[in-house]
Amino acid sequence: MDKITQAEFERSLQDVRLAYRLLAVYQRRLLDTVDFIFKQFSTSEGKWYGHFSNPATNAKTLSLKSWSWDWLPMYFSQFKSLEQKIGVDKYYLQIIHMADSGYFDVDKSAKISKIDVDQFVPVASSESKLFFTFSKNDNEAPLHFILKDRIDTMPLRELVVEGNWAAISYPLKDFFDKNSTLKVVSELKAEFSKAFGIVIPRETL
Repeated sequence: MDKITQAEFERSLQDVRLAYRLLAVYQRRLLDTVDFIFKQFSTSEGKWYGHFSNPATNAKTLSLKSWSWDWLPMYFSQFKSLEQKIGVDKYYLQIIHMADSGYFDVDKSAKISKIDVDQFVPVASSESKLFFTFSKNDNEAPLHFILKDRIDTMPLRELVVEGNWAAISYPLKDFFDKNSTLKVVSELKAEFSKAFGIVIPRETL
């Protein structure tokens, strides 16, 4: 560790305590937002995956030499909905949460490591985002398909359609409250309905 004074170390610990409290509040709000959006699509959560590292879970064997990101699995994570039957086809809504685009926004020629956080794009220039994918009869991970080569280049609020997949991303600031979230949900339903020629069911109360 860098050499710091005792007083600086104690102030840093205060910052850490505050950061954990903010993270707890942030993640609770994120989970509630994801749950609300799933319900607006008349579905619910099925599975969750962490994608930035090798997530640590309760009672999982993990080396203390593992990345610190392994202990912060929601930093870049995927929420998969349950199957939704519309007509004769099955549809799946998936939401990808990117807490910070700082790593992804770095020029690829720099080839930085995920643990080189001091080389990430500054937080004032990066974004917190939600990516939404809607797929027909295909329940695979969108990061292996439609988002595979787009996760760091996909423009905000622009629909991409590829085969049985459609995807669009929004900055997390667009989900400030219930009304702003409902506005995004309305846009999502319109875009996905048009892409697949379907009518997405009303929300589950």
